[in-house]
Amino acid sequence: MIFQEYAANLRALFNSGSEIDASPVDIVYQFLGEPLHLYKDISIPPGSYRFVDHSISCTSAGNRRITYTGSLLWGGYYTGTLKSATVTAQYRPNPHLAVAINNTLNVFRLPQGNFNIELAGLQVSYAFTRFLNLTTFLQADTAQTQAASANIRLRYTFRPDSDLYVIYNTGTRFQSLSAGNPVLLREEKFAVKVTYSWSR
Repeated sequence: MIFQEYAANLRALFNSGSEIDASPVDIVYQFLGEPLHLYKDISIPPGSYRFVDHSISCTSAGNRRITYTGSLLWGGYYTGTLKSATVTAQYRPNPHLAVAINNTLNVFRLPQGNFNIELAGLQVSYAFTRFLNLTTFLQADTAQTQAASANIRLRYTFRPDSDLYVIYNTGTRFQSLSAGNPVLLREEKFAVKVTYSWSR
């Protein structure tokens, strides 16, 4: 696979802390050496492709109890077009608890077939102290038959820039919209990770 991308980006920052980001032109050149599987029996054939898309997003000020982000992307996608909309909202009722929801809708229009993929998630984070917090993330999409997944992560900061993580994952590895044909696996994983900084 050969991939090149050229993009123009603009950003507007406001005194409130909110911002607007835009990419008026994003040009992608790509060569696929093998078919790119997207959805069910729909694939992009091997070959050279050039397509252009555009995007805009807005982010609210981060010092509010309710925060949000939203983005839109539209334009070419290999042999057809792609429109994508994402919305994320977070609610912090107190300094310890944060609840966030997100939803992404991808609308594909291709000669090989038209289809939509929706991805939704729920994240709950609780900080017991400044040094100990627990995050749970649940996610589901409409592209797979077993599309639900969960991630649970406990993080303990035992000194500055040094952390202990206990992580549990279960679910399907979701297919990316980027080039490649990843194998979709249903898996459960338990991991313990330690980071340590020697700086003082």
